[in-house]
Amino acid sequence: MISKKGNVQQASNVTTVEEAARVLGLTSNRVRKFIREDRLKAQQIGCHIWLVDVDDLKRFSKLPRRNGRPPKK
Repeated sequence: MISKKGNVQQASNVTTVEEAARVLGLTSNRVRKFIREDRLKAQQIGCHIWLVDVDDLKRFSKLPRRNGRPPKK
């Protein structure tokens, strides 16, 4: 995912939360919720930036989804 070379981090095979949300047809908040629930793999860079693994995004996009509001916990 992310390799360090000296003091510079290089990202490979990752995308932003916003782009992942666009691909999935969801909001970025919903994608962050999936990341918190460990349903979608991502790495946190800095304080508020998340990078989503593209391979896991492809896997996640193929999973069946239920329509409507998610159940309350």
